[in-house]
Amino acid sequence: MNKYYIYIFTVLFLFGCDKINFSKKANKNPALDNAVLAQLAKIKNKFNIAEINSNKAFSLLAIQRNKPCAALFYSDKSVPCVYSQKFINNLSQSMSNDVLFIQINLSDNAVKSLGTKYSIFSVPTLILFNHGREIDRLVGITNIKKYKTITKK
Repeated sequence: MNKYYIYIFTVLFLFGCDKINFSKKANKNPALDNAVLAQLAKIKNKFNIAEINSNKAFSLLAIQRNKPCAALFYSDKSVPCVYSQKFINNLSQSMSNDVLFIQINLSDNAVKSLGTKYSIFSVPTLILFNHGREIDRLVGITNIKKYKTITKK
């Protein structure tokens, strides 16, 4: 029975009706948890990195979660971003239980406003969020050791 509610919620979420709360308990918000699960199920890839394609998805996965999230802002037209992607892929596979890795392509018009909101002036930029707050950031190409230190904070 719960499986059907998740399917219904996923369809409603995809059509922009995510404000509907099907919860019987007023003090708990399972709609948010279901939305996060639905978004993760839709965008996970083999490297355990979620590709963000909307501001709403970013808010659900990075800001409203109570777990650490590493957000990589990149451009698919940038050579340094392509180079740093292999480091992020390796890191996301080794730390997938501790940190959720998401990536935001700033070449996409739907999420360009996120680059402005978080003052992204250079790509690649890796920002670590915890409980909705920015903890740290790395800008430009760095080695894998620096990526590991930022995600262990």
